[in-house]
Parts: sequence; structure tokens; C-alpha cells
Amino acid sequence: AMYQVEFAVDPFASTVAWTPALPVITALGAITVVELPATAGDGLKVYRVRQVSGTVTPPTDVPSVIQPSATPGGPVTITFASTLGAMYQVESTDDLFASSITWVAALPVVTAKGPVTGVEVPTAPAGVLRIFRVRQVTGTITPPPTSVSAVITLPSTAGGPVTVSFDSTIGAIYQVESTDDLSAFLGVWRSVGAPIKALTTTTAVPFTDPAPTGTGLRLYRVRYISGP
Repeated sequence: AMYQVEFAVDPFASTVAWTPALPVITALGAITVVELPATAGDGLKVYRVRQVSGTVTPPTDVPSVIQPSATPGGPVTITFASTLGAMYQVESTDDLFASSITWVAALPVVTAKGPVTGVEVPTAPAGVLRIFRVRQVTGTITPPPTSVSAVITLPSTAGGPVTVSFDSTIGAIYQVESTDDLSAFLGVWRSVGAPIKALTTTTAVPFTDPAPTGTGLRLYRVRYISGP
């Protein structure tokens, strides 16, 4: 399998920018160790390792967002990025500080039906600190789409189209997405229109989008999906 070591210099940003720290690594055994160069004057850096190809063996931890219920005793909502058709296990423990942590299944195995999966689990009894995690247990990891630098032009008149412009590769497929939740860790992004096939090296996409609700803010991005 192949792995990518990445780092972020601002892990608390609303959208965390992860940068490759090394070229993609092909595992040669059951345990892989790498060394990262240190640069004088480096500030805070947070690292992560992602499996970018191959079958998930053993189960792989998945970043998730855990939202307690707004009403006492209500279910806990867990949201995580997922791969269509892959299977995930939500687990919990009531003793995070044990010398050997025992994780138990909180739900039956979940089969993902899209790029973001949300589940509800019963809340813990009063006075019990319960920790949850999500693990991918089957399926092949598909590398996520890559963000593309873009310029967004707002309409000159109320209700006019927004235009997103970006450098593109002829024949490649791109998707414009938006979110109204700028603070979400995973970011629940929705597609704006259908995927776009680039016909030139610069692509401009005009579109109209319903007005955002709540904060009145909306964030757009462009993602490279596939192609040359």
C-alpha cells in the first residue's frame, strides 16, 4: 500500500491546509518508519499519515466530528468523511486512561452511501465519560479530490451569477462546491451544478446559488476530480 505524510502549520483554521512532507511512500513491511527534515526556525507543525492506495488492512482510524445532543439524553451524532461502498465501525470506550483500552462496537457496521456519513449513537449514562472513534474496516481507500486555486467574482447586481475562474487541464474533470458551515472540521460541502470538463487551460464557471442561511456567509471551492 502507499502512504502520504502531510503537515499543517495552522491546524485550527476553519479549513486546514495539508502539505505533503515527503513523496508518497510504498510500504515494504508491516511497520513503516520515516524521517522528516527539520528546518531551523520552524513554528508549530502538525503531522498526519494517510493511506492513499491499497486495501485497508488492518482497520484504519477515520477523523470524525462528534456532536452531543441538544436535549438531555438524546443521541450523539457522529459525522465522518467516507468512501462510497466502504464499511465503517463506530466504537466506544468508557475508560480512555486504562493501560489497555477496550473498544466496543457502538453500532453495527455501517456501509457508506456517499462521501460523508452521519450516524446517531445512544448517549452515555449520566456521569459516564464515553469516547467514540470511527474505523474503516473494509474497502479500498480512494484518494480524495484535490483542491484547486480559484478566483471568485461576485455578481455586480443582486441575484446575478457568481463566477469561479481557475487554471485547468484540458480534458480534466472539476467540481465547484460550497458550504455555509465555515467552522465544521470536515466541512459539509455540496456540489454546485454538475462536474465540469475543462476545454481550455483556463476555465470560468458562472452559476447562480440560493442565498445562504444562518450566518449569511458561504465558502466556495473547486476540486480536481479526475482526468489528465
